[in-house]
Amino acid sequence: MNLEEIIAALQALLENPNATIEEMAAAVAQAVEALTALTESPDVEDSPEVAPAVEAQALTLASLINKATARIEKKKATAAVIKSAINTPTGAQPMTTKTSAPTITSKGQKSRVYKDSAEAYKVGQFLQAQMGSADAKKWCDDHGVSFKTLTSANNTSGGILVPEEMESAIWNLKEQYGVFRGGANVVGMGSDTRHILKEVSGNDTYFVGEGVAPTASDLAWTNLTLSAKTLAVLTKYSKQLGEDATVSIADEITNWAAYKLAQREDECGFVGDGTSTYGGIIGATYKYRKLLEDGGGTWATDADKAKLGSAVVASGTTWSAITLADIIAMIGKVANYPGTNNAFHCTPQFYWNVVYNLAIAKNGTTGTEVVNGVPQQTLMGYPVVLNNVMAKATAINQVPLLFGDVSASSYFGDRRGITIETSEHADFAARLVSVLVTERFDIINHDFGNYNATASLQKAGAMVGLITQND
Repeated sequence: MNLEEIIAALQALLENPNATIEEMAAAVAQAVEALTALTESPDVEDSPEVAPAVEAQALTLASLINKATARIEKKKATAAVIKSAINTPTGAQPMTTKTSAPTITSKGQKSRVYKDSAEAYKVGQFLQAQMGSADAKKWCDDHGVSFKTLTSANNTSGGILVPEEMESAIWNLKEQYGVFRGGANVVGMGSDTRHILKEVSGNDTYFVGEGVAPTASDLAWTNLTLSAKTLAVLTKYSKQLGEDATVSIADEITNWAAYKLAQREDECGFVGDGTSTYGGIIGATYKYRKLLEDGGGTWATDADKAKLGSAVVASGTTWSAITLADIIAMIGKVANYPGTNNAFHCTPQFYWNVVYNLAIAKNGTTGTEVVNGVPQQTLMGYPVVLNNVMAKATAINQVPLLFGDVSASSYFGDRRGITIETSEHADFAARLVSVLVTERFDIINHDFGNYNATASLQKAGAMVGLITQND
């Protein structure tokens, strides 16, 4: 069977309420084999134009496998109940089975993270089942929730069994906490690496006379390689927490995991210096230093900073020396790509201490604006996107402000979704349970101009940085 036929067959079984466990299991095994072959195919890496379609098929197949696996687990649980009822001794009270899905209740507990407390209660029971609670395991069985420990590095054998409610909540919270992923060009990764071809120079045109052949020119490409890194956040909670804390357990673990993952994504994307702290990722602000030093310059030399094609050297060494002329110069240096959505990027500290002060120093500011502020932060007509990882205090040789389109300057490679692992062994004596939440991704900041001593050969990029002077 080809891939389309496998997907169609699995969908048909999911729509058939009379499909047997054996039929479902055979279809899932075939689908897992197809998904593994699909994601490991060299054609995906060697043909970037094919990758999006392949990734869409992989996501569809993974979703169907997840649903089918949950259906199998539910059928097994129902079969066990029926078998127990059949084997009940004569005179004993026979067991009855439910024909409809049981209602999930939160027992009055309220969630601050999930859309309703029933979702949080389900996730809390899932987490307690993973740490060995017999009551939670039974609850998960009764409600069709898989509770096996998730230890694999891919969706085909574990990761997809994380409750959808938990994964969705983490992603939604990450969108609130994180900035870089939301702005970057997010691309799926069908394997641990993905190659992306980027044009660095194009064909040229020439006027030619009659019967004269034009001069040949070729497109020049560079190969960008996304290599998935594993990012993990580990948290612990007391094993003594009972059923009355089920919702709060789900809230705290989900909230903390989302915040820490999003924070590190932003750190990698904006300020990563290529060390292991950032998974070897070069962040947007550090990219200018990398370009300069790779070109033979010295970062502390202001004359060398001026050789960057997509950067502006500020008027002084401190934030107080930055002028509107510096900011206007940034706008004039960004590459003029069609369809770009340029914005300024900085921390709240830079915005309120520099940008806002420059604005209110100009005539035309009303008392109402000073008191109420501006609902949407803007600068020179462009939106200001605030983050919490760039410069928070003035310093020399610093990039406190960026201007451009992150989707044009940066790729964010997404290898897989959220995976949860739990263990009660490391802190057995303290009766603590460890919960490990992981994701896999990579970031490449690629369009930041060049470094050249000749002004006419300096090239603008999709992102421009403002750099404070050294002296």
